[in-house]
Amino acid sequence: MKSTLFKALAIIMGMVMSFSLASCGDDDDNEPDDPKAVSYYDVKYVTDLDEDWFDFFDVTITYVSISGKETTEPIEMNTNLSTKIEADMAPNTINFKIHVTRKASIPTVNPDQTYHFTGKAQVWVQAYLKDNTKGDCGGDLTPASTRGTSISGKDMEKFLDRYNNADIFDHSAELKK
Repeated sequence: MKSTLFKALAIIMGMVMSFSLASCGDDDDNEPDDPKAVSYYDVKYVTDLDEDWFDFFDVTITYVSISGKETTEPIEMNTNLSTKIEADMAPNTINFKIHVTRKASIPTVNPDQTYHFTGKAQVWVQAYLKDNTKGDCGGDLTPASTRGTSISGKDMEKFLDRYNNADIFDHSAELKK
């Protein structure tokens, strides 16, 4: 009889202890979200390069993707990317880079022609808050010039060597979290 009573008491004590441990969990789930906290970032990456960049160089861009990770991919023409990055996935800094590498096969160069290796690029970040209002924005609010110039065809070889394997645009925007 004592052993049955002892077993029943042990089972009851075990149940009471498990309920009390379950109630010690994190109470933050019951608190409402701060409506002024950032929900997500809308990030825009824009390239506006002269065609000669694409004719003489392989062009890649490095940007922060929807997963919050830096991604590098080739482009063959100007691009306008827009990415929505959830606040909890976003890094502290949004980077945007344009990199050029001289093509193995380039067009015939006319020494009397002027070639244009100029352009602009932009990274722009807009925060959206949990209450569906706009928060801070940052980045290049106006397009910034890429490195480059207009050159004569007779100076093309020096230019191609100078910019082979180079970053022509490298900007970032700090996120206010």
